[in-house]
Amino acid sequence: MTPAGSSTPSSGGDRFCYVVMCHTDAPLVERLVRRIRASHPGAVVVLRHDRGPGFISAADAAAWGAQVFDSGLRIVWGGWTMVAATLEVFRHVRDTVDPDWVVLVSGHDYPVRPLAPWAAQVAGSGVDALVAPSDETQVNRYSHRWSPLPRWRVPRPVHRVLTLAWWRIGFPLQRTVVFDELPRGNGWIVGVRRHRPFPDAERYTQAGQWVTLSRRGLSRVLAADAADPVRRREFSRTRIPDESYLPTLLLSDPEIVVERRRTSWVRFVGGEPHPRPLTETDVEAAVASGAPFARKVVPGVSDVALQRIDAAAPGVGSAG
Repeated sequence: MTPAGSSTPSSGGDRFCYVVMCHTDAPLVERLVRRIRASHPGAVVVLRHDRGPGFISAADAAAWGAQVFDSGLRIVWGGWTMVAATLEVFRHVRDTVDPDWVVLVSGHDYPVRPLAPWAAQVAGSGVDALVAPSDETQVNRYSHRWSPLPRWRVPRPVHRVLTLAWWRIGFPLQRTVVFDELPRGNGWIVGVRRHRPFPDAERYTQAGQWVTLSRRGLSRVLAADAADPVRRREFSRTRIPDESYLPTLLLSDPEIVVERRRTSWVRFVGGEPHPRPLTETDVEAAVASGAPFARKVVPGVSDVALQRIDAAAPGVGSAG
C-alpha cells in the first residue's frame, strides 16, 4: 500500500462506472453487460470500442443497459494506443458520468462474485486505487526504445531461417537491438537500447492494466498524465506500456492510497505471453482470489465456467 502522506483517504461513494474495453465477440460483451447490470443495478456501464456502429451500436448497448464511447482511435493491444484509449475514455467518463469509482475491465472479463457488495466494500475501504500485483519487471521493457515495424508476413520456414540468421549473424548487435513479435499477429517490434537511462526506472512498475479507481484516484492520474508530456512520450516507447504507465503513475503518487489487489483474476502458465482461457476448473480459484472479475473468457471454451458462475449466484445471472 502506498503511504498517504498527510492526505485523508478517499471516502468513496456508491456511484460506480464499469468501463469495458472491447473489440470482438459482441454476444460475449452483451452477456457481460447484462451480468454487471444484474449484479450491480445502480452502476453505469460504458463500452469502449473502435470498430464503428456495426460492432455494437448505441441502440444495442442501451437495450443491454450500457452506453457506447467510440472516438475512432484504433487500438493495437499491448501498445501505447491502448493507454491513449484508456485515458481518453477515463476523461469521457469523468466529464459525462462523474462517478465515485471507475472499474476498468476487458470485454473478455466476467464477474465471479456479486458486484454490489464488492463495490460497497471497496467504497468503504479508504483506498483510492486497486492495482494488480506483479511478480517481475522485465528491464528491457524500458531500457530500450521500442517501435513497431511495417507489417509483413512470411511463410513459417522463411520465418525460422530469418530467426536463426539473426541469432547467428546478428549476435554482436543483440545487446543493442532486440526484436519481438506483437500479439495477435500484429507484426513485429524492434527495441534499440537507450543511450540515456530511462527517466522513471526507479519508479517503473509492471502490473496489469485493469484497475479500479476512486474519483480522486481518477483525477490524480489524469492530472499526472497531462502535467508531464515528456514522461508520456518516454513511456510511449516502452514495451507493453499498458502494463506500466498507469500503475507507475498511481504507485508513485504519495497523495493517494493504492492497494495491490486485482480487479480481474487471470491465470498465466510459465512464460506464456497470453493468459489461459477461463475454464470450469478455474472457477474455484477465481472466486477464492477475492477479485470481482475473471478472464480470459473464450466462447465455447469458457461456456461451462460461465454457467457454473451464474448458477452460484441465483438471481444475479446474465439476463437473456
